[in-house]
Amino acid sequence: MKKKLNILIADDHPWILDGLKKYLKKIRKVNQVFLASDGEEVINFIKKQEYHVDILFLDLRMKKKHGIETIVELYKMRCDVKIIVLTQFDDIQHLKPLYNLRIKVMLDKVNAIQDIPHAINAVLKHEEYFSERIREHIKNIIKGKRKSEPRDILTPSLPPRRKEVLMYLICTNLTQKEIAEKMNISFKTVDTHCRTIYEKDFNIHKRSELVLKALLYGIVDYTDFFYFKSN
Repeated sequence: MKKKLNILIADDHPWILDGLKKYLKKIRKVNQVFLASDGEEVINFIKKQEYHVDILFLDLRMKKKHGIETIVELYKMRCDVKIIVLTQFDDIQHLKPLYNLRIKVMLDKVNAIQDIPHAINAVLKHEEYFSERIREHIKNIIKGKRKSEPRDILTPSLPPRRKEVLMYLICTNLTQKEIAEKMNISFKTVDTHCRTIYEKDFNIHKRSELVLKALLYGIVDYTDFFYFKSN
């Protein structure tokens, strides 16, 4: 007999959590369904390891630690949970970062219920499955069409050393001091690179914003999180 699935649902709307839980518990292959209201709860639940989570249904927009931040953190943890993204967004700005993170199953949050059986089968087989509304946009991403993106998006041109600092900022939780030790350069050099990255290259203030922009530009993708390690 095949092992039944433990599923974690993350969404900050209680009625969505309740509705999805009731639906999933009716599926024969499902064992237990757990709930989280934001990305921080997801990370904490998986870190505790009381239950092995097979599939995570993850809302893209939550009040604490949004969906992409949560996925990035799970990658840094080398977590093997299979992810199904729930989203109301169907624009390049939101979908391209997910595609660069190799999220293969994305559901339109409004009509997710009808797609859930197909989505579960797809994610278990490492296959792609997208709700109809999302599918066309993914095709455009694959074809490299940029007509839906803002005209002012210009990918920064980074020299190799600064790009390496950028990758450590995005793909690890290392501090600037730890990055300096890892790269065998001075803290002052790393600090200068970081200031340039935030203020000039990307014009942002938060590390989380840096992750989103780098994924949108295609500077970083799924494989980088397994190459740049924290230890």
